[in-house]
Amino acid sequence: MDQAATVAHILLAGQEDESREDTEKFLVKAGLKFDFVSDGQRALQAADDIRYDLVITDLALPGLNGIDLLRAIKQRKPEQAIIVTSASKNIDLALEVLREGVSDYLQKPLDFDSLARSVERTLSEVRLREDRDRLFRYVREQFTEYTCTSAELVGQRFPLMIVEKLFRAGRIDLDTKLKIELGFQEALVNSLEHGNLELKSEWKEQFNHEGIDRYTSTKRERLQDPHFSQRLIRLRIQLARNILSINIKDEGPGFLYKEYLSARDNPAKLLCYGRGMALLSNGFDEVSYQGRGTEINMVKYLTAGC
Repeated sequence: MDQAATVAHILLAGQEDESREDTEKFLVKAGLKFDFVSDGQRALQAADDIRYDLVITDLALPGLNGIDLLRAIKQRKPEQAIIVTSASKNIDLALEVLREGVSDYLQKPLDFDSLARSVERTLSEVRLREDRDRLFRYVREQFTEYTCTSAELVGQRFPLMIVEKLFRAGRIDLDTKLKIELGFQEALVNSLEHGNLELKSEWKEQFNHEGIDRYTSTKRERLQDPHFSQRLIRLRIQLARNILSINIKDEGPGFLYKEYLSARDNPAKLLCYGRGMALLSNGFDEVSYQGRGTEINMVKYLTAGC
């Protein structure tokens, strides 16, 4: 295996058995740096704490099984490269793992020539992505547009990839990244639930005889009604030099957005709007509405010179 200028750092998660010893010998011979953990919880903690170029994990792990582990890692670090190994011959299981976005799935007992090719290919892809991330530091303009129905969006966490790229390129710090993402998700949920589905916050405090709140039951009903479920949400995301602009437009009836915006400067009103206004204000430098409140514009000014 070719040696990279910087030695790759790998997390190896597996059981204490002969396979572990053989895999470690392979990694040492390949000149790769690695850490070993023997259970899923420790693997997840290590992946959280350390930036690994690659995670190689067995599906059969105590504490937290392999599928739950890779899902948890991907949720925290979507770009994390993962190779999964398994002694199972279940084709459906293999397909389920591959659908989670892993780099490769290898059958045990391992063929180390196949493992070598898989590791080399995956690390090459990691380096290529890192090069693209570095180049993104110099991108000055980018525009992306998405359109989806209420039914397609519900239950999904819409990834804001441009913010992830800005972070990896060093143009924003982690705190700024998290605040932008939280503010964006809040605005998107508002457009979906309060806009297209026309749900009212006070319904969360109204319960039926089964103990189900009106907000939840009405949401379920309206997602089955094409009048609500097929309404569209349009997203426009633009980076222009050092200005990140995000526009979300729904097809709901709108709301009294001027009163909502005035809450930012009025502590008494701010308590009424609570979490939503706080997340938007923390995430963005400017927030404005158009079209009866059916369209929200959010602007973040990036640090000059980035």
